[in-house]
Amino acid sequence: MDAGANASAATAAEPHCRPATGAVGPDRGGGGLTIRHRLFLLVVACTAPMLLLSFAIIWQLAHRERETSRQAITYASRSIVSAVDAQFRHYIAVGQALAISPSLQTGDLAAFRAEAERAMTVVPGGWLTLADTTGQQLVNTLIPAGEPLPRLAPAVAEDGRRAFASKTVKIADVVFGPVAKAPVTGIGVPVFRGGEPAYYLLVGVPAASFRALLNDGRMPEGWLVAVIDSRGNLVARSRDHDRLVGQPAAAGWRAAMHRDGLIETETLEGRPVLTANTVSPLTGWAVGVASERALLEARVWRTLAVAGLASVMVSVASGLLAAWIARRITVPIQALETGAGLLERGERVRFGETRVPEIDRALHAFDAAAAELTAHERAVATLQSELWHVSRLSEMGQMAAALAHELNQPLTALAVYVGGCERLMKADPFDDARREQMRNLLKAISDQALRAGEIIKQLRSFVQKGEGERRVESAGKVMREAARLAMTAAKHKDVTFRCNVDDTASILVNKVQIQQVVFNLIRNAIEAMETSARREIDVTVVVGDGQVETSIADTGCGLAPEIAARLFMPFASTKTHGMGIGLSVCRDIIEAHRGRIWADSIPDGGTVFRFTLPVVSSDPADDSEPTET
Repeated sequence: MDAGANASAATAAEPHCRPATGAVGPDRGGGGLTIRHRLFLLVVACTAPMLLLSFAIIWQLAHRERETSRQAITYASRSIVSAVDAQFRHYIAVGQALAISPSLQTGDLAAFRAEAERAMTVVPGGWLTLADTTGQQLVNTLIPAGEPLPRLAPAVAEDGRRAFASKTVKIADVVFGPVAKAPVTGIGVPVFRGGEPAYYLLVGVPAASFRALLNDGRMPEGWLVAVIDSRGNLVARSRDHDRLVGQPAAAGWRAAMHRDGLIETETLEGRPVLTANTVSPLTGWAVGVASERALLEARVWRTLAVAGLASVMVSVASGLLAAWIARRITVPIQALETGAGLLERGERVRFGETRVPEIDRALHAFDAAAAELTAHERAVATLQSELWHVSRLSEMGQMAAALAHELNQPLTALAVYVGGCERLMKADPFDDARREQMRNLLKAISDQALRAGEIIKQLRSFVQKGEGERRVESAGKVMREAARLAMTAAKHKDVTFRCNVDDTASILVNKVQIQQVVFNLIRNAIEAMETSARREIDVTVVVGDGQVETSIADTGCGLAPEIAARLFMPFASTKTHGMGIGLSVCRDIIEAHRGRIWADSIPDGGTVFRFTLPVVSSDPADDSEPTET
């Protein structure tokens, strides 16, 4: 069986191919990054490490500012301790010098008083007190000679007993002096005579004499300086000294007064402070230099703000510079893109100088290429016009061949029906039964003539690349009608015809074209069985997976191996008088309806052609039933 015998009589011209002109420029799909974005990312990649480094430096500066403040109050605290110890060493030297006075060793108290008064001239605001081992004052330079003298304060007398026991100098804590009428302190020197305790010599000084050592006039704003004795009472304070001297210091400070270092506490006024505490190894007293937490952190945040502002200003300046440079690059590239768009529409564009050498060279090269491309497009357009003309001539030839192939069938049918009419006209008698047969033959002649005209109309529409008029049709109805047309010929060939059609689906088709395919496949199947002993055709229509599949199976000789590979190629035929365009055009019709057509050999003998069409929607089945012969 040849390819021409198993195809429909429709034809379709090959599609014309025109060269597509694509735009020269960036992808317009929107999926990629633009040059501007890439430059921005480049700037970010360059500036991000600098910003991170700036933040690290700023953080380090803040840390150093905080450490500097801590070191400053610690240094101030140690300096004041050194000054207090220096002053006490001066007092100790005076006291020890008087303790070995010959007049004191001989008990000449009048001569000793004179020596003491002369020595006190080097102790500003100081005085000397001499008491016996019971605590009774014997000499007091604050009280004129000959006047009654009081006993030592109990705390001072206790210091004296410890001094005799340890044979060391004792530093007196701050007490309220009954003679000085003010908070006082001093150093106590035990005096021995013949190895036995004899006198307790006190160099007394007012607590106010330590006030000048605090140097608060040159202290930064927010700093607070204070000196406390070994019992935690205030000896001197940079704020409210006169009101608070001799009073206990803040509880938090007193709790940590015996260790050096930084402590967080509150002042007597309740303000949170960071205090640098330093303990004197000489006196056991503590000096605290405190900075208010708010002011300390304010200096840190001020450093952060200044450094951060400078970093932001540098970053903004860098960004503006990068934007200016990016604009110098992106504007010419955008001009290049615009030129590519104009070139795509067939227009020319001239580029100006950008004063960026590399980009100017690229623009000049693009301009030269655009000129060459324009000339090439003109040549291609001329060649395309010629090819279009040749293609149309080829289509006309193919259409003529298809018309000859397809019209052969209805014209042959017309000749058969006319011959039948002639035989009926010659029959005698010409009764009503023969007249009815004549009427049916004349109607068949009319139908075949109309079909020939419809074939010409549909072939012309198909060759012009139009889909033709398509409607939603019942798949079963379309296939049955095509089968009925083919059955007329099958009756004269002793062919058994079976039709099994699923009526549950609808298809969007050009009814004439699809029936043309079915009709011709059935007629070709009939021709393929001319030499077969068994002549049977099965037409099956099934619905599944969103498509309608039509199969036409015969019991003919099957596909010849030499034609099977090129079955649907134009002008492929094994028939002596076949043109070999039927199956090629049949394939074009099915593919134009978004379907697929193929053929398979049947193992028991014969061939089955199958084609699919997409389902549109469910449609009630047609009332007509398959006809069997």
